[in-house]
Amino acid sequence: MPGDRLTSSTTDAQWRDDDARGLRGNGSLALGVAGRCAALLDDDALRGDVDAARTALDAASVAELPGARAGAAMLAWRAAGRLVVGHGSRSVLRGQHAERLAREAAFLLVFGTRPAIRDALLDRLG
Repeated sequence: MPGDRLTSSTTDAQWRDDDARGLRGNGSLALGVAGRCAALLDDDALRGDVDAARTALDAASVAELPGARAGAAMLAWRAAGRLVVGHGSRSVLRGQHAERLAREAAFLLVFGTRPAIRDALLDRLG
């Protein structure tokens, strides 16, 4: 492309830093799933876990964001699991809150997963 057609440019390193900062916003999706599970379970301890995960995401440096994102996704997975167990067999019926939230939590385990997030998730999963 001719230089006179460029509106802006950035270095590869700057693009990677800016892109990595965007990991925080996607972490909010997991907080939403976990928060909804906490509300349906009326579980104050789980609400506290959501608050702690939010704080971890907010405080994370660019280098720490993959771990914080993995932590939020794992919280959503755990919260959805508790909701499924708590609601019992009706949790597998299409249209039930637990069924939908479990699918969303599973999706968040892979949504936008970069190698560092995937590695942190696999480590947490054992």
